[in-house]
Amino acid sequence: ETGAAWYFGNRKAAAPAPIPHEDPTGGKAEGKVFRSSGAVFTQKECEAVIAEAEAYAAKQPNGWTTERHANFPTTDLPLEELPAAREWFNEALEQRVFPFIASCFPDLIPDCDDLRIFDVFVVKYDAAAGGRVVLDD
Repeated sequence: ETGAAWYFGNRKAAAPAPIPHEDPTGGKAEGKVFRSSGAVFTQKECEAVIAEAEAYAAKQPNGWTTERHANFPTTDLPLEELPAAREWFNEALEQRVFPFIASCFPDLIPDCDDLRIFDVFVVKYDAAAGGRVVLDD
């Protein structure tokens, strides 16, 4: 098992409350770009993932990984290495993230059980260091 696809959509959940969203381009992207107008994950959820990631990295000889992505290097850990975070994330996918994506693109995604995640990782970022990635248009 590679851990590449942890969510297989074989469980049904109660219909989640929709996550409000808006088109930040003012319609210029023709409905292709959306952002949530509220938090998708709570601060407590994020803190739990960070704590598990920091604890895991502290036990590794090299700590956080830094060479997983050649084009856009990041300091990160694969979510597959964090059992509690992986379980929480899979539930969040099913109950919040996938329904949010499907609600943004109802003509393209009639059933959020069709969605999959390929690669998930926790990124460690130091805003004070001023690191920044510029993406090509």
